[in-house]
Amino acid sequence: MSFSAKTNAKCNAKESQSKLTKSFEVTVPYETFTNWANENRASKIIKGFRQGHAPLSYFKDDWLLACARTIADELIKENKFDKVYDSTYTLQQFELGKEVKFMLNIELYPEVPEINFKDITLTQHTAKISKADTEAAIKRFSEMNFKPVELAEIRNTQMGDYINVSVEITDAKGRKERMNEMEVQLGKNTFLPEIEQKLVGLALGDSLTHDFVIPPTGTLLKDQSLVGQKIKITFKINKIRGSEHFSTEDIFAHFNVSSMTDLENKFESEMAAETHKHTKFLLKESLKQELLKHYFEIPVQMLQQKYVALRNQMLNDMGFKEGMDLEATIKQKMNLSVQDFEKRSVFVAEAMARISFLITHFAKTFNINVSNSELDDAIAAQKKMFPNGLQEAVRFFEENTEAKNNLRNTLLEDKVFNTISAKCTLVTKEHDLAAFYQITLMPEADEKKAENTETENTEAENTETENTEDENTETENIEAKGAREEKAKAKKTPKTNE
Repeated sequence: MSFSAKTNAKCNAKESQSKLTKSFEVTVPYETFTNWANENRASKIIKGFRQGHAPLSYFKDDWLLACARTIADELIKENKFDKVYDSTYTLQQFELGKEVKFMLNIELYPEVPEINFKDITLTQHTAKISKADTEAAIKRFSEMNFKPVELAEIRNTQMGDYINVSVEITDAKGRKERMNEMEVQLGKNTFLPEIEQKLVGLALGDSLTHDFVIPPTGTLLKDQSLVGQKIKITFKINKIRGSEHFSTEDIFAHFNVSSMTDLENKFESEMAAETHKHTKFLLKESLKQELLKHYFEIPVQMLQQKYVALRNQMLNDMGFKEGMDLEATIKQKMNLSVQDFEKRSVFVAEAMARISFLITHFAKTFNINVSNSELDDAIAAQKKMFPNGLQEAVRFFEENTEAKNNLRNTLLEDKVFNTISAKCTLVTKEHDLAAFYQITLMPEADEKKAENTETENTEAENTETENTEDENTETENIEAKGAREEKAKAKKTPKTNE
């Protein structure tokens, strides 16, 4: 039994399920609380009460926290606990005139097992970009980009046309709001799909009225209080223009080049930069899996914090709101039961907690940190995500401490993993582009499937038709993976128009 001189508390050590948790049953005389509260309420102003006359109950939580911290500090010093992660308390009894009882848990940092990095073999997957790959990417770019062209003769609207429309919105009370004229390409889902379908077949000067309920997001209305109400939208066709794919000259102008060689070099350079990102990502994920093989216990509080953050993020990504059916939402979005969802959350959170701890541990071991200039450079690199460029990016990160800390942590993680990777045994494996992107989209355990695909692609080179299909597949993989990366970035940065 230990005794706290500052609080007159008795502390009995209790067994804990975790070696990292030191548990104590604490008993404090009620007078310790009243004395502390009387000393503090004289100087504290609480709304609704004269100074110094607030009820003692108003000081309960503040005292408990201060008392628990004081006792924890004394126990840490007395027991010579080293590398303390956190201390928490669980209240067991707090009644007038009776002893206050709570359980105090002091959590220690774990000891990381010795890891010989030279014994870790990592496969560094790289991509070989062929001339056919760049040609396919250029072709795909042309097919996905259009420009408006004047019509040779007057006709009704067709899917793919560029139309200039006036928009008028009428709410349930008959109030009208005119929007600015806008030009949209039908089929690009600027409006709801059912509206765009109705806009097909209209003549110059025709109007279309559509009834619908304003959704929570994506509404054209400035008055957000109207969300959920039934409204009428009237579109008037002011101008109709056709569309055609980008020509070679259009692509030259878009990328500011003057020859096909320059264009191919530019595409190859950008594709190489993109595949390099995935190479680094795959290497990092592989290293994480190797590090997770070295088991060590982690503090309960660290796991709990990661679990809560991860669970909230996953529910937010699913669009879950308070009042919604949790079971139905998880079933629809993830095809999991609530129980399986919770199991997966705990499993992933534990892996995240281990990796987070290892990053901090190795950053200290190898004296790795992120300088202010490195952070400034990373913020500057985010300028493309903001409409007003660098100035807006700098302002956003200065005003959002959490986003700035996330960026700093990402930089630190990259530096730590780069340092560790350099100490491991690296085996480089080159793939054709389609096989490379298939590896990025599947678990590492299924890598053999990608190898089979690579073999099939090689055999298919003998057939021109199959070649063309492979090239399209490669281009689609590039764009699909790029979209995934942009989605991942959006979670850390604000959603803005480029």
